[in-house]
Amino acid sequence: MAPHNLTRREFLTASLASAATLLIAGCQPVTDGASRINPAPSATPRPRVLRINMPLNRGDIGAAADPGCSGAYHSYFINSLMFSALIALDAHLQPTPDLAASWQINDDGTVWRFRLRKDVAWSDGTPVTAHDFAWAIKRNLAPTLYCGGQYWQLVDIQGARAFYTGETADANRVGVRALDDLTLEVTLENPSAYFINLASLPSFMALPRQVVEKAGDQAWTKPANVVSNGPFRLAEWIPEKQMIFTPNPGYHGGAPGVDRLIVNMIRQESTALSAYEAGELDMVEVPVAELGRVRADATLSQELQSNAELTTMHLRLSVQIKPLADVRMRHAFALAIDRETLCNKVLPGIGQPAYQFLPPNMLGHDGQLGRELAFDPARGRALLIAAGYASGKEVPLVYWQYEQNETYQTLFEALQAMILENLGVRTELAPTEAGARQAWRAQRPLRPHFYRQLWGADYPDAHNFMTVLYTTPPPQADLWKTAPELIYSNRTFDDLVRQASRELDPVKRAALYQQCERILVLDDPAIIPLYYVMRHRLIKPALQGLIINGMGAPAFRQVRLVS
Repeated sequence: MAPHNLTRREFLTASLASAATLLIAGCQPVTDGASRINPAPSATPRPRVLRINMPLNRGDIGAAADPGCSGAYHSYFINSLMFSALIALDAHLQPTPDLAASWQINDDGTVWRFRLRKDVAWSDGTPVTAHDFAWAIKRNLAPTLYCGGQYWQLVDIQGARAFYTGETADANRVGVRALDDLTLEVTLENPSAYFINLASLPSFMALPRQVVEKAGDQAWTKPANVVSNGPFRLAEWIPEKQMIFTPNPGYHGGAPGVDRLIVNMIRQESTALSAYEAGELDMVEVPVAELGRVRADATLSQELQSNAELTTMHLRLSVQIKPLADVRMRHAFALAIDRETLCNKVLPGIGQPAYQFLPPNMLGHDGQLGRELAFDPARGRALLIAAGYASGKEVPLVYWQYEQNETYQTLFEALQAMILENLGVRTELAPTEAGARQAWRAQRPLRPHFYRQLWGADYPDAHNFMTVLYTTPPPQADLWKTAPELIYSNRTFDDLVRQASRELDPVKRAALYQQCERILVLDDPAIIPLYYVMRHRLIKPALQGLIINGMGAPAFRQVRLVS
């Protein structure tokens, strides 16, 4: 999955319940001659208000509420509340029908036909058609889209690369078309073992064309304009504070069993946890610093759910600037980091030590690969000397950049101490608030050498990890302008990723991804893996029907509140 970013800020929403009205009903006359009676007034049931916290105020949620601009864990969550894709992934990460009732594949695996359900409508009552999907997919691919388009999610489609890179301006040459109102056909450049999983992503969500074109790309998702087809409708949006949703009564899966869903945006982890303990939230993520206390609490421990995710926390390296332009220095820094101590003592419960990019239980993961750079400070110091530095004091000042919250502050203070102790290299921490990276960079002559990068699976396949962050981006990608030092370009790596994307044999695919992994973490490292993430949540017993799949993503399609 694309990156998570959390920042500090305290916010807690005000009262949640609206005033209830009383209904008084009279009885009909009885037939046995008894006098007329009126039963005692009964109060209208209290609204079922579900309150959760998701730190959505990361500076990009305005764009990311638009499925065509989505690309991160939190924005995916908002997309899934409001819209439905062609298929869904169940709790076991298996593809299941969503708006597509069924699908067929041609003999060579390049043409997919999706047959849509007949009972799906937009929240304004108009039917959802294959034309809505075809238009949305091409719109989401366009390089002129204000957020840059969804190239990486759609690049396997025939003609997508040429359209996005400007070789052709004709969207009709993109291999997506509606054969009729209920049949969508997608033609791929090559067979793809993972394509059906791609069809669960926001870029494969139908959009209401007339609404988008009338309100405009950047205004159509506002509550006054938006039309959706998912389990919820957006009722209110206070930027940086909260989003309020109500059930969509026309949802094809049946309306969720709540009257209102309030998504608070409390940035500070400890503040959100306090709100949960005060009964003001029904679900919250637990910061690892509080995990021991939560586990020891008789009540909270019963409400704790811990899930291993297909997510890797790692350092992304600025490989084009000194001292990291030298591979030996990249190895030296990796050897100076004690991952076992990070995971078991500094941040116990944060996850499992990682030595490669692909997490366990994913095709291509090799439990031994990458351990060549396990903790070995003596070897790290030797490499530092081999790179031309007599001691760590001679190494240019190194910067770490990360989004500011309690957990990341602890993590990077530990990393800073390890590098100083084990290599003698002085480094500077550069925590930033959301959206502050550009300002930080403008104030310093050097750009950060290490960036915190959290990548979680958007779909359960190794291709998702290898193709998005570390293949050479197309010339139109914003990275060329905003952070050129982060561009990693290794043609051998690119070729192997491309070859693996076309391979259908899982054994051969796994071998190809292991070659990719060796380049990425050993031969020409662009990253230093740190740990595979564990996510811990507190969930009130009254919250039922929540599905958390193997990627750690919560699905609220069938949630309900019970007394």
